[in-house]
Amino acid sequence: FNLNYVVELGADKAIDFLHADLRKVARNRHVVFDAVGGKWLSRSFAAVREGGSVVSIAGERDAAALAALGATNWQLAAGWMAAFGTRFRAFQAGAQYRYHDVRPDAAGLVALAELVESGQLRPFVREVFSLDDAEVALKKSAFRHGRGKMVIDLTI
Repeated sequence: FNLNYVVELGADKAIDFLHADLRKVARNRHVVFDAVGGKWLSRSFAAVREGGSVVSIAGERDAAALAALGATNWQLAAGWMAAFGTRFRAFQAGAQYRYHDVRPDAAGLVALAELVESGQLRPFVREVFSLDDAEVALKKSAFRHGRGKMVIDLTI
């Protein structure tokens, strides 16, 4: 149900990951972005070209992401073992695998605000709640369905 929305955001092609066989509908891509993880991350390697990259925000953290979090040597080793299957699929595809950690920071939020103000970034707000309705917003967010962000407006 979000396929048209993804195209509106600028994607060349949106793929219904629940029903599509990536080996048939998407081949030879420079970059495949995975926001789901699990078996869908595994399937992403069928769509990437040799020398390409699969980037995930939902898969296993790679060594660079763990190191950026300040992981100990033991944690790095455990992460290396946990991500072995993903790294092996990347190797088989002749591709790179990268985990992108999504974490807000002040500089990043300022940069996003500037992009919104300039019109280069168009956020989609699904619903606005008052502070009194924050509990309702929290319950709705637990389902993780629907497009856009839910906002709690402290002024209403």
